[in-house]
Amino acid sequence: MALASDRVPHVRMEFVNSLLVIKPYFDSDSSETNISEELVDLLINLTKDTDRDVIEAAEHTDFELLSAKRQGKSTYSPSKTEESDEVRVAF
Repeated sequence: MALASDRVPHVRMEFVNSLLVIKPYFDSDSSETNISEELVDLLINLTKDTDRDVIEAAEHTDFELLSAKRQGKSTYSPSKTEESDEVRVAF
Protein backbone atom coordinates (compact mmCIF):
# COMPACT_ATOMS: atom_id res chain seq x y z
CA MET A 1 0.00 0.00 0.00
CA ALA A 2 3.00 2.24 0.42
CA LEU A 3 3.49 2.05 -3.35
CA ALA A 4 0.38 4.20 -3.81
CA SER A 5 2.34 7.18 -2.50
CA ASP A 6 5.68 6.41 -4.16
CA ARG A 7 7.34 9.44 -5.72
CA VAL A 8 7.82 7.64 -9.07
CA PRO A 9 4.65 7.90 -11.20
CA HIS A 10 5.25 4.57 -12.94
CA VAL A 11 5.33 2.78 -9.58
CA ARG A 12 2.00 4.35 -8.60
CA MET A 13 0.57 3.36 -11.98
CA GLU A 14 1.70 -0.25 -11.56
CA PHE A 15 0.16 -0.30 -8.08
CA VAL A 16 -3.15 0.81 -9.58
CA ASN A 17 -2.92 -1.85 -12.30
CA SER A 18 -2.21 -4.53 -9.70
CA LEU A 19 -5.51 -3.76 -7.98
CA LEU A 20 -7.33 -5.50 -10.83
CA VAL A 21 -5.66 -8.73 -9.76
CA ILE A 22 -5.47 -8.46 -5.96
CA LYS A 23 -8.68 -6.69 -4.97
CA PRO A 24 -11.00 -9.63 -5.77
CA TYR A 25 -9.07 -11.75 -3.25
CA PHE A 26 -9.85 -9.27 -0.49
CA ASP A 27 -13.47 -8.93 -1.59
CA SER A 28 -14.02 -12.67 -1.29
CA ASP A 29 -12.85 -12.82 2.34
CA SER A 30 -15.21 -11.08 4.75
CA SER A 31 -12.42 -10.74 7.35
CA GLU A 32 -10.45 -8.60 4.89
CA THR A 33 -13.16 -5.97 4.35
CA ASN A 34 -11.06 -3.19 5.90
CA ILE A 35 -8.20 -3.85 3.49
CA SER A 36 -10.58 -3.88 0.53
CA GLU A 37 -12.05 -0.54 1.62
CA GLU A 38 -8.57 0.91 2.12
CA LEU A 39 -7.61 -0.18 -1.40
CA VAL A 40 -10.67 1.60 -2.77
CA ASP A 41 -9.73 4.75 -0.85
CA LEU A 42 -6.22 4.62 -2.29
CA LEU A 43 -7.65 4.15 -5.77
CA ILE A 44 -9.93 7.17 -5.35
CA ASN A 45 -7.00 9.26 -4.11
CA LEU A 46 -4.94 8.23 -7.14
CA THR A 47 -7.66 9.56 -9.47
CA LYS A 48 -6.53 12.99 -8.18
CA ASP A 49 -2.82 12.35 -8.79
CA THR A 50 -0.54 14.95 -10.36
CA ASP A 51 0.54 12.58 -13.17
CA ARG A 52 -1.92 12.13 -16.04
CA ASP A 53 -0.90 8.50 -16.69
CA VAL A 54 -1.62 7.58 -13.06
CA ILE A 55 -5.01 9.29 -13.25
CA GLU A 56 -5.93 7.40 -16.43
CA ALA A 57 -4.79 4.08 -14.94
CA ALA A 58 -6.78 4.74 -11.76
CA GLU A 59 -9.91 5.65 -13.71
CA HIS A 60 -9.56 2.58 -15.92
CA THR A 61 -9.02 0.30 -12.90
CA ASP A 62 -12.01 1.81 -11.11
CA PHE A 63 -14.17 1.22 -14.18
CA GLU A 64 -12.98 -2.39 -14.58
CA LEU A 65 -13.54 -3.20 -10.89
CA LEU A 66 -17.04 -1.73 -10.99
CA SER A 67 -17.84 -3.59 -14.21
CA ALA A 68 -16.64 -6.87 -12.72
CA LYS A 69 -18.66 -6.29 -9.57
CA ARG A 70 -21.81 -5.57 -11.58
CA GLN A 71 -21.30 -8.78 -13.54
CA GLY A 72 -20.88 -10.74 -10.33
CA LYS A 73 -17.21 -11.49 -10.89
CA SER A 74 -15.98 -9.79 -7.73
CA THR A 75 -15.80 -13.01 -5.73
CA TYR A 76 -12.66 -15.11 -5.85
CA SER A 77 -12.92 -18.36 -7.72
CA PRO A 78 -9.59 -20.20 -8.11
CA SER A 79 -10.66 -22.18 -11.13
CA LYS A 80 -11.52 -19.04 -13.07
CA THR A 81 -8.94 -16.53 -11.89
CA GLU A 82 -5.71 -18.42 -11.29
CA GLU A 83 -4.75 -18.68 -14.93
CA SER A 84 -5.76 -15.13 -15.82
CA ASP A 85 -3.86 -13.77 -12.80
CA GLU A 86 -0.71 -15.56 -13.87
CA VAL A 87 -1.07 -14.11 -17.34
CA ARG A 88 -1.70 -10.58 -16.04
CA VAL A 89 1.23 -10.48 -13.64
CA ALA A 90 4.48 -10.66 -15.56
CA PHE A 91 7.52 -10.43 -13.34
